[in-house]
Amino acid sequence: MPKRRYGGAAQQISTQKRQRAYAACTECRRRKRKCDGTEPCSSCHGYGYRCSYHAGADSESDAHNSNAIEGKSPTIASNSSVHPGYSSVSLSASTQENSPTEVLVSKPKGRYINAHSAVALPHLVGLALGASVPPRLHSFAWNLGSRPERKWAIHDALSSFITLQDCRSLSSVYFATVHPMFPFLPQTRFLDRLSENWSALESQPNFAAVVAGVAALGSFFAEPSYSKERELVDYSFSILDLTLSTPISLIDLDSVGGWLLRTLYIRLTTRPALACLASQTAIHVAEILSLHREISERDTASSYLGQALFSPEELDTRRRHYWVAWCLNCLVSAEFGLDPVKLSLATCSRPKLNSTTHMQHLVSLSEALSSVQAHVEQGLESQAMTDHFARLRDIPSDSVTFSIFKAEVCIGTLRRYVSASRRPGRATITVCVAILDTALESVDKLLSERQHWWNLLSVPFQSVCLILHFDDDLLLALLPKAMDALRRISNMLDTHLTKEALNTAQQLVALSRDGSENRAQVKTAALGDSHYSSVIDWSSLNQGFAFENWPLGLDFMYEN
Repeated sequence: MPKRRYGGAAQQISTQKRQRAYAACTECRRRKRKCDGTEPCSSCHGYGYRCSYHAGADSESDAHNSNAIEGKSPTIASNSSVHPGYSSVSLSASTQENSPTEVLVSKPKGRYINAHSAVALPHLVGLALGASVPPRLHSFAWNLGSRPERKWAIHDALSSFITLQDCRSLSSVYFATVHPMFPFLPQTRFLDRLSENWSALESQPNFAAVVAGVAALGSFFAEPSYSKERELVDYSFSILDLTLSTPISLIDLDSVGGWLLRTLYIRLTTRPALACLASQTAIHVAEILSLHREISERDTASSYLGQALFSPEELDTRRRHYWVAWCLNCLVSAEFGLDPVKLSLATCSRPKLNSTTHMQHLVSLSEALSSVQAHVEQGLESQAMTDHFARLRDIPSDSVTFSIFKAEVCIGTLRRYVSASRRPGRATITVCVAILDTALESVDKLLSERQHWWNLLSVPFQSVCLILHFDDDLLLALLPKAMDALRRISNMLDTHLTKEALNTAQQLVALSRDGSENRAQVKTAALGDSHYSSVIDWSSLNQGFAFENWPLGLDFMYEN
């Protein structure tokens, strides 16, 4: 590799004259830096400042214009969407001056790089020394290089066990069932890429993993399922596994998509811990790509920064990938009793509204779920918890699929009461009964449409557990409906897990019944063999006793 040559400060001084102070831009004057008088000047170009020559600009304006490369400005912070419980930073002028390059952007790799990263240091030092071609954003001296990197290979082409026509057919099932609930893939763009790259799909390993993942999920919801679904899963997972340990491909948006698809498939088919790990990997891959950081044209003022811009479609796709990753992580983590992954400076804006998907309601549902811990800290009997359930109730259940996910979040919050040995208030129970009743009513339709989501089984089962634990009259009215749902699911799917859930629920109901019968027997024994009337005829009592003559010091209530 040829040795780089950097233009040093002494060389620049000898080849060009020092610019007069009055010709310096506002940023160079404020920072007491040498300015070459161009627009933008080399200093602003390198650091990503907004270069201007308005001498009358006041210090406040300078503070707002001195943005780092894709750094946070007060304007952006005030217009960005920040997660509940997530931290946001609004950089003041003094903060920006102390840390003028908070983040750098790498458009080819599609991500931010923090200025305090080891990757950014050579680049920043080169700029500070006045290099005309500073070192690129690269992991210089990352390790000793004493061992070769692992080799990677995709042994079988996807086309060896599925045709393009079958792949399109399974993709249609995916976009009809999975996409409305988790809409991170742009359907038209995906199908176009599939057709364009089918013959050389393995040249884009990350996209190949996405294609196989989409087909596998389509097969899961299809009737009948695809005969080589297992091969599709193995193909997709093997590529994703390679991305964690080999340089098979640059991390890109397809990497996030692949891990989201993997999370969904694992959650539908295998054990909780594996789904949590896949979900956490998806959110961290999104973090590496800085999908949680919003990109705005207001941060751009030079040709260098202009290279970092994304089209409106690209921006919306980035946002959808991030929000689905975050929502899915919230849902899966709550089920396993873990806190969701928290990313600092999460300022990603909401994606565009689309009436054909549940994106907006999914985000609202996940935000409600992520805020539970803060409400619990105020007390399970607090008004905050009551308001939490009211907000959950007000999220529209505009489809049977969404209603079952909404019930899942409701149940997850009710489990907090069980673990704390507390009982929810009457108002809370009333709201929960309405949410659970709607979800249980949707079971038949979900079964008939073959929408076998994981919560199709977990919601009725967990409902039975909560009903028996709280033993409340309003909740008990749902018990027959929940048990009927479990029986229908078990009879239709006839799997080990459905039978196990039904048998366990029946055992719990029997235990609860036996306990109630034992208590009833004790009360019956207390009555003895004597006859009694359930209605007291007060008029038949001795009227010779004057109640009004009863001593007032005794607490005795009577009627005239």
